[in-house]
Amino acid sequence: LITSALVVIPSINIYGAVIGTIAGYSTACVLNMLFLKKYLNISMNYYNIMIKPAFAAVLMIISVVIIYMNVYNYTISSRISCF
Repeated sequence: LITSALVVIPSINIYGAVIGTIAGYSTACVLNMLFLKKYLNISMNYYNIMIKPAFAAVLMIISVVIIYMNVYNYTISSRISCF
């Protein structure tokens, strides 16, 4: 629902699909964590669940961008640098 509402806005366009997908999965994640904590009395280590994966994702993004830019500068080929 969010995705289709955002995609039709000309300034957001296809990025609305990305925003809507992230919002939907984030909502489902939070609701699942609240359910587990409330009904099953499971304690969660939020550092291991959220902070570590987010830090790893940021490091991977940075390394991929750096590698892509360096390979593209040497080869001037987007196909090779994507590979």
